[in-house]
Amino acid sequence: MALKKMIIGHLFTLGFGLVISVNFLTVANADTNNERRYEIPSNKANISVCQKKALLLKPGIIKGLRSLHQKETFLFQVRITQKNGVDVFVLCDSKTGNILQTKAD
Repeated sequence: MALKKMIIGHLFTLGFGLVISVNFLTVANADTNNERRYEIPSNKANISVCQKKALLLKPGIIKGLRSLHQKETFLFQVRITQKNGVDVFVLCDSKTGNILQTKAD
């Protein structure tokens, strides 16, 4: 009799866990019908433009890219290592793709 109660208790716990899991998945996937979910956000649309302009200005290898937020503007900081081993930081406006500033490390 005790074994039967234990099995029923485990089945109840398992069923309850499944109900919670299904509800969680429903809530987690609530926004999957969004047709624009794979679009690049507007504040990151010019990443490749900024990288190309930075490399034209300061030839080398891109070693890092950071997204910065300043006064309602998103900026990209591109870290380029030049052939002579010097690191250069290029600041680019993410909205326009224009280079704002360069700085050698």
